Amino acid sequence: MLAALTHAHSIQLRTDFYKEDEIFAAKSLLEQVLPFRLSMRQGTNKCRATVDDMIRTVLDPNIVLPVYYATDLTRIPPVDSDHCNVAAILTELQSLRAEVRAVKQLSDEVAALREEIKQLRQLKTQGGSVSDSRFSRTPADVAVDADRETEWWDNGLRAHHSLSLARLSGWSGMQLLSKMQL
Repeated sequence: MLAALTHAHSIQLRTDFYKEDEIFAAKSLLEQVLPFRLSMRQGTNKCRATVDDMIRTVLDPNIVLPVYYATDLTRIPPVDSDHCNVAAILTELQSLRAEVRAVKQLSDEVAALREEIKQLRQLKTQGGSVSDSRFSRTPADVAVDADRETEWWDNGLRAHHSLSLARLSGWSGMQLLSKMQL
């Protein structure tokens, strides 16, 4: 469960993290977009009072402020895990894992295609045939796909698309080599 960050804890977090000159620089920037000026605080608690004024101003729903972005993430105060949205972190982690799986799958496919290219080049230099069952096709299979193959080649597919199609459709190595003219 996400614990609420209290106003007092938020002020303490910021006054402990930021230096006095950073607090007053932020106040100056905030005052540039406000239709009024914030109070000039003095005394030993001037930083705490200034941070309090700025937080109250930023949280006021009647004041419209521009969107700000952190340009230096090291200058954002750390927040303990009690105040983090763990569900959002988990969602992001799941998304990253899915992306890593997709990249791994693409890497595996590229490695398989490279191996097939290597085998086909060896086959071409040896003048033999591929014994892998993925490449064997019957004459009926070839006739059924002849129109589709012609259309694909007429559209100028690149060699890597050709290898993918060969792997999926099971062309013989010699058929592929004659199409690719390696």
